[in-house]
Amino acid sequence: MKKLFLSIVIAVIGFTTISAQGIKIGAKAGVNFADNSGDGELNEGTTSKTGIHLGGVVQLGIKEKFELQGELLYSMQGFKDGATHKLDYINLPITANYFVIESLSIQAGPQFGFNINDTFEDDLGSGSLNAEGFDLAVIFGAQYQFPTGLFVQGRYQLGLIDFLDYDSPSKHTVLSFSVGYFFY
Repeated sequence: MKKLFLSIVIAVIGFTTISAQGIKIGAKAGVNFADNSGDGELNEGTTSKTGIHLGGVVQLGIKEKFELQGELLYSMQGFKDGATHKLDYINLPITANYFVIESLSIQAGPQFGFNINDTFEDDLGSGSLNAEGFDLAVIFGAQYQFPTGLFVQGRYQLGLIDFLDYDSPSKHTVLSFSVGYFFY
């Protein structure tokens, strides 16, 4: 996993040096509404957990209507089912942005997540969930960029692999809304 992460970082840096004139660098923050999906016993009666995400954004212009966007985010995820399950990640989403009109783009791509916290809390105490260290998801959404550098974004994340080692499948689902600003 470390090699995959390092390879992605090197690729993003390589793209930025090749086409520095089409680069935007910024930051973003927002809110997550996270839950888990699946059809097993663990997923019955769960409700979403609200959390935040924040981090940096790099956007690389490829063509007039097409950009690549990479982000490095801290993201609070999880779910509730009588207990509160807290799962925090360092996420690396990479999206292809296609502009349907001048400032509005649709986004889609993979997201690589690295678990940094997995705990639960209930009336009896707290403990570890023993969540997987790596998560893979597909994300899609839309982003509107104002001429001032401000942007707003809405996304849906659908987990592709089980994040808990239980008999029933447990995959992340996250609806997120963000506000950001491109500094450069």
